Order: sequence, then structure tokens, then C-alpha cells
Amino acid sequence: MVHVVLVVPGGFDVSGRERVIPALLWLAEGLAEHHRVTVVALGQERDARRFALVGATVRTVPAEARGPYRLARQIARGISAVGAEGRPDVVHGLWASVTGLVAVAAARRYRAPGLVHVAGGELVAFPDLAYGGALGRGGRRIGRAALGGADRVTVATGWMADHVRAGGHRVDAVVPLGVDVERFVPGDPATTSPHALVHVGSLNGVKDQATLLRAFAHARERHPLATLDVVGVDTMGGAHA
Repeated sequence: MVHVVLVVPGGFDVSGRERVIPALLWLAEGLAEHHRVTVVALGQERDARRFALVGATVRTVPAEARGPYRLARQIARGISAVGAEGRPDVVHGLWASVTGLVAVAAARRYRAPGLVHVAGGELVAFPDLAYGGALGRGGRRIGRAALGGADRVTVATGWMADHVRAGGHRVDAVVPLGVDVERFVPGDPATTSPHALVHVGSLNGVKDQATLLRAFAHARERHPLATLDVVGVDTMGGAHA
């Protein structure tokens, strides 16, 4: 049995329902069927906690208060949490950010392979949206260190593979963040509309639901019976209403 440690930016609440990242829960649950899994969740809780969830042991590492050497302290506490359940056989950082940096540093500390998965905007910079890991020099340095120190680098999509390689980093594999196909099963084509669309994500400028709504308006011109359900927390004060 392999001891797998996942280092994540939160997404593992004790409730298993609130403040979670479903794809990461499913990943941990699937791994736990055959391996011992420890999840190190950075910054989600105010206090250090240890609890069981989806067959894995979750250890939370609180965010560091502002002050000198804040990042160094966060990394040190993350490395300790990675080894708290015993020596890992592999350390997997989800996102090429502080989580990835903790993963590769812990992998080096415990002499285990270190993996980093690029899953979002770690290498992008959108100043008008105040979004992207590459907006500041610190974020760019963290991303380079995480990707440069990893034994393997994976990405979520083919487009992201091109994007990461264009930034001078290697990509070993494309591994999409999936869903549990036993819980989410396509409906019967004979009874399900082929034009029923669902969008799930927080309502914000990065997700850009405004473009989605404009595109759907054009789609309705060709398919008048098409439907669209948009599900997500409104962070823009009703701008999409």
C-alpha cells in the first residue's frame, strides 16, 4: 500500500459538503480505495485540525498571519504536516502555487517523488480582473520554483499544456480533473434534450458568465428550446441579473 499525500489549497471541509472542491474529494476517495491517503489543506481553517473524510486523513494548516517570513513559516508547517502521518511515498501538489511549492519541498525532505498539477491561473496575469498567479513577482517565483522542483508535472487540459510549455516549463501528462461517473450519469438521449446546458461556478469576472449569456442568446436563435442553468455564488452584486 502506497502512502499518498495530497497538498491542496483547501477544499476539504469536515462536513464533506460545504467549502469543498468536489473533483479533489473524488480524487482522494478514489485513491483511498487502494492506498493510504493524507490530505494537507493549506489556509482553509483558522486552526490546525485532523479529521477523517472520504477514506483519507485530512490535516489543516492555518494561513500565517502577516509579518516577516510569513511564506517561509507556511512552507515549514506544510512540510511538517506532510510527514505527520508517516513518511510519504509520493507527494502531490494540486496547483503550481504555494501548495506545489510545499509539495516539492516536502518531497525533497522525505526523499519521495514530488508531483505538481497545474489546474488554474497560476501562470496567467489579468490586471483588469486582479486575477492570476503571475500578477506579482512573488507569485511568478513561486510558480517557477514549484514547477522546476517537481519530478513530474501534469496539467488539466491540452490548452494548458501549451500554455505551460510556452512559459518554459515541461509537461509530462494531461490529466483532467474528473467527476465520479457513478454519481453523474448521462441521461437517456431519447428523453433528454441535447441542448440542455449547465454552468457551475462562482459568478465573477474570471468565469465570465456575461460572455456565456451572450453566446447562449445566439444559440437560442438556432435552437429555441435550448435551456441554460447557471449555478454559483454571486460575487458581483447581481450584475448578471
